[in-house]
Amino acid sequence: MATKNPRIAAYPPPKVYELLVEFKHSQGLKSDSAAIVAILETYLCGSIPNVLPSELSGTPKRIEDLEVKVSSLLSDVAELKQAISQYTCQSSGEDLSHNEYLHQPDNCED
Repeated sequence: MATKNPRIAAYPPPKVYELLVEFKHSQGLKSDSAAIVAILETYLCGSIPNVLPSELSGTPKRIEDLEVKVSSLLSDVAELKQAISQYTCQSSGEDLSHNEYLHQPDNCED
């Protein structure tokens, strides 16, 4: 695709290039050029990179996948909280002496 922007060539060491590829993927960018421009804009201008929508790849899908994972984790946390509350307080009259490793909350009486 033709552009009026100047061309820059670089020959980074392998480790730097690996970091560039990781950055590119983490930002959902399609090309090395877009990643380099984003890095330069951030570093030199102190601004948020101006990425064209055409440079984004899979970002909505990645966000959707993360939302599903977060929702699942929140559900797991709620279940764990419920299980912990059932086993840490002896309000049910259940003998928990075999669970000595459980920390008794400050609001429970011995």
